[in-house]
Formats: sequence, structure tokens, C-alpha cells
Amino acid sequence: MKLGLGLIAVICAACSSAPQAGITLAPVGPAAESTPQPGDGTLVVFSAYISTEFGSNTPSYRRYHSAYRIFGPDGSVLKSVSNQSGPTSEEPSVVPLAPGKYRVEAMANGYGWVTVPVVIEAGRPTIVKLDGPVDSTVK
Repeated sequence: MKLGLGLIAVICAACSSAPQAGITLAPVGPAAESTPQPGDGTLVVFSAYISTEFGSNTPSYRRYHSAYRIFGPDGSVLKSVSNQSGPTSEEPSVVPLAPGKYRVEAMANGYGWVTVPVVIEAGRPTIVKLDGPVDSTVK
């Protein structure tokens, strides 16, 4: 009996930790029409929208792209991105990254947390679209 309760406690503790991405999408690389430039590449993630109420007298709603995390090749978290390009903007953040392979965990519209392998090339943007129908194509 004690073993069963201990196992349940371990399972519950594991479920309450940070969200885990359940779906892994195909890798996404730089936009095909972009021209390589020297220096870092950029990552733009159009993650699922979140709406929030603001204003005191007449409440209004503002939507913004949900936060996400970028993981390095060793699995460590490199950046947590709030994903707002400005305090009132609906545009996602543009994140400069050194060329290489990364993993993004973000919210996808209708799917919850997903994992997206991304490739960053020097001077080129990599764009991940998760705010509409999920497909891992670069637009």
C-alpha cells in the first residue's frame, strides 16, 4: 500500500513540473527567398496567441504571441522569450542566434506545447508559424 501511494506521489510530482512538448514537428530552416548575410541569423516564432484584458474604465483585450523557450544542442535552455516585440505590439520577437541547430518548445494553436527543431544560418531569418493551422513550412 505504501509503495502504491509513493508511486502516485512521484507521478503527480512529475506531472506538476514545467510543461513538456508532446508533439515534435519537422525541422524548420531559413526562409528560402532570403539572401545570406554575414553574422548571426534570426529566429521568429509565431506561437499561439494569448489574449489579455487591460484598461480600467473600459476593458479592452490585446492579443500577443505566447512565450517560448530555445534549447541548445546539449538540451540546456538558452533563452526564454516573452515573444512580444513591444508593449503594445502583436508582432513576435526577433531573436538573434548564432548559426547552428536548436530546439524550440512553444504553444501551437490547437495543439498545446510542441517541439520544433530549427536551423539557424548566418544572416538569414528562420520563421516558425504556430499561430494558425500547424504546418512546419517556412512562409
